[in-house]
Amino acid sequence: MKPPTLILAKYLVFGSLILASCSSAPPDQPIEHDHPGSAVTVWTDQSELFFEHPSMEAGVQSDVWAVHVTRLDDFSPVTEGSLTLLWQSATGDSDSLTVDQPARPGIFLPTPTIESAGTYDVYVIVGGPQLQDRIPAGRIEVYSDHTDVPHDAQNAVDNSISFLKEQQWPIEFGMTTVTERNVRSSFDVLGTVEAAAGRMAEVAATVDGLLHTESNLETPFEGSLVTKGDILVAPTEATPIQFVL
Repeated sequence: MKPPTLILAKYLVFGSLILASCSSAPPDQPIEHDHPGSAVTVWTDQSELFFEHPSMEAGVQSDVWAVHVTRLDDFSPVTEGSLTLLWQSATGDSDSLTVDQPARPGIFLPTPTIESAGTYDVYVIVGGPQLQDRIPAGRIEVYSDHTDVPHDAQNAVDNSISFLKEQQWPIEFGMTTVTERNVRSSFDVLGTVEAAAGRMAEVAATVDGLLHTESNLETPFEGSLVTKGDILVAPTEATPIQFVL
């Protein structure tokens, strides 16, 4: 099981999010599609890959795969370079499809055709000035025809809350895998010590006189806990008077 992942945003913090985006839409709208399929998220040391793909039928050009690529050095979308889908079967059969550039910042829209039915390992290869990465993207099942597609894959309903990559990219956000780490038990800060409501008292001097610093080095300072009978200030020896609570 993969460890959970946190998404940290400057203005929003989501404990659990399902990222969703889809295929064709106007340039100023998130990409969406109604075709059944799967959504996959994969992280490497350099990138986050999130993509959705429809159910695949052998020898039939698929609907759009919405492939989103994020750079992890600054959590920005990849805007330059090519993307290659490479799929390989257990028998050694392989094929690929390359898209020369993103259709929109961070989003590539390939429409691959896989000729033979079977189970394939998928790799996504990103090449360009911003990112060079080869990303293992799991497995897909290619069906002989649409009648072989499982019923739940055709009619899957997702009731989760979406937070689209297109919505994340304009926000200052960061992402990291949840791991066990050491946390500092304390740290230095600046602040003001104030008494709780109803817990402060003012003590008036009953005589005139002078107080010398050297005579009060051991007396309570601001913020100290004091109890009844504690000496608050100590006049010099020439004035043998002490003020107490």
